[in-house]
Amino acid sequence: MDGFVNDIETDRRRGLRVWDSDEHDEPAAASYQEEELMAKRVLRPPNLTFLPRPEYPYSPGSTGGGLVYTAGQVAWDDNGELVGRGDPAAQTRQVLANVMSVLREAGATPEDVLKCTVYLADIRYFQAMNGVFSEFFPTEPPARTTVQAPLAEPEMLVEIEAIAWIGE
Repeated sequence: MDGFVNDIETDRRRGLRVWDSDEHDEPAAASYQEEELMAKRVLRPPNLTFLPRPEYPYSPGSTGGGLVYTAGQVAWDDNGELVGRGDPAAQTRQVLANVMSVLREAGATPEDVLKCTVYLADIRYFQAMNGVFSEFFPTEPPARTTVQAPLAEPEMLVEIEAIAWIGE
């Protein structure tokens, strides 16, 4: 039984929902610290304060349960202007700078990133994106999926989202 109790406590520390064995209908009481770990917080770094735009109602990122989620970031600069029109490497650099600013807002670093999803308007941009990606993640890069997909605006060539772990 002690192993079971230890597993429950480990799950609680990780921010997972745990049910008391006596009260199957009610969640176990979480400590203030556990509630703090699990609470959702919207992330809006200073360089992305122009978000959300009326045509794009989303937050740049959020955190909760020890994880950080960035929204798909595109190559908008601090003024909301698209950087690097026609240049996938320049757009990737700006996109990853935006991803990093959202991560920093949550207290995460590139080393905390578990997974990135990369959307390319044209898969032929892969090498250009990959070269810049390796600059931001030079050692032990995160897991990554790269797909070709139409993006929100025709001038957008690269979009990247990330998931990072900051818990425990």
